[in-house]
Amino acid sequence: MCIQFTLNPNKAMQTLLWILTQKPDINVYNINKVMFDADCYSLNNFGRPIYGEQYVAMKFGTVPRFMYDLTKVTKNMPFFKSSLHGLSTNATVDMSVFSPSDLEALQHGIDEYADLNFGNVLNKNHEHQAWKNREQELSYQNAVNIPYEDMIDNPDVLEDLKDLGNLTQNMVSVSYTHLTLPTNSRV
Repeated sequence: MCIQFTLNPNKAMQTLLWILTQKPDINVYNINKVMFDADCYSLNNFGRPIYGEQYVAMKFGTVPRFMYDLTKVTKNMPFFKSSLHGLSTNATVDMSVFSPSDLEALQHGIDEYADLNFGNVLNKNHEHQAWKNREQELSYQNAVNIPYEDMIDNPDVLEDLKDLGNLTQNMVSVSYTHLTLPTNSRV
């Protein structure tokens, strides 16, 4: 069973704004890697990603799908292009969407990737097992999905999340199995 989480678009936007307030003019490439590292940290330490992002492996590393698409559009957004590849914001971040563990994970991502140059980011990100597991497939595809399982190094967390996924899938199938309609109803 694949581990799945639901994307929270509002929290994704607030996460981007938080990153931009911590590191004004950070480039989009580094934002992508900050998010990947933060989600790996959050998954391994707290059993969940920050806002339910889905990742793909691409030639230059791991890419958060929603965040990447979000950063491509600056018109009518609460952030702006501040340099050739950099983004900044003057917006106020809604901190109520974050738990203390979210902020801990995001800070970890900032500390690991925000100040590295392109080459160092590339090399560091390509060392992660999640990217390595998909590298071969990139020879014939532009982007390859990265399952959450590849981002989790902690075997206890991985087992717990798989068990939880199986439990919830069984709960859904049990509820449909026990659904009975009155004999005079039309479906």
